[in-house]
Amino acid sequence: MELVVSPLWFAADVFLFVIIGYAAYYALKRVSRYGEPLDGLINITALSLVLATIGRALDVVDDFTISQGTRHILLNVEFVLYFFAISGTIYGIMRYVSSVEKKILPSPKTSLQRSKLVPGVFLLLAEPGGLLQLLKTLKSPTLLITRNPGEWSGLGNNVSVLWVTPSSDRGVSPAKLHVILEAAVKFLRGGGRVVVVDCVETLLIYNEFRSVFRFLTTLKDNVLATGGTLLLVLGRDTLDKKEFNVLIREFVLVDDIESLFRTSS
Repeated sequence: MELVVSPLWFAADVFLFVIIGYAAYYALKRVSRYGEPLDGLINITALSLVLATIGRALDVVDDFTISQGTRHILLNVEFVLYFFAISGTIYGIMRYVSSVEKKILPSPKTSLQRSKLVPGVFLLLAEPGGLLQLLKTLKSPTLLITRNPGEWSGLGNNVSVLWVTPSSDRGVSPAKLHVILEAAVKFLRGGGRVVVVDCVETLLIYNEFRSVFRFLTTLKDNVLATGGTLLLVLGRDTLDKKEFNVLIREFVLVDDIESLFRTSS
């Protein structure tokens, strides 16, 4: 058989065949090793890379003199192989991302129930112990956005926790306010009724006050639009006087947790 493409073109085809083949070998060695959702991604990727390797092998064969009928068959086979390889890779990545998001970004765990709390947005100056007791009494779907999930043990199944942490593989980085906001909005649209933000101090370490304030007011608007309750929990010394005054123009200042409960059904 005679080479019908330039040596450079042939070398490129061989190079792609080798690196895709090695990637397939690399993925195959890791099939079913780690558990879901990573196993799903690796298994689908390995199969896609095997199909792509076969396609590249046919591309190399196609670089030599062959009959028109054979070339036509090879091109059709290559198209099918690449179609499934690309489709499989896209599906695997989307499936993996969706699985990771479900683990990190919470969704309501209980059916829709009316909240015991007064609808609205509140700035709560309270100790964690008092707030913990409040959360234990709630039955409606509640989202707790916190830096320290370990402090909130013993909560019911109705409470979903979004961990704000620089360890972004296990939670959401405090610098990514848009991701935290997206998770909260999705929670509310899925039937959530209460959102508690217990990590303002952490958000201010990683962001300017203006950005955090914009995040909080946008979250406020979404909570009000769904008729829910937003509790912004602050320590008394978290903000300076100017920043504190800005917040209380948007949030109702509350000192007594009991005042947040509905007085009638």
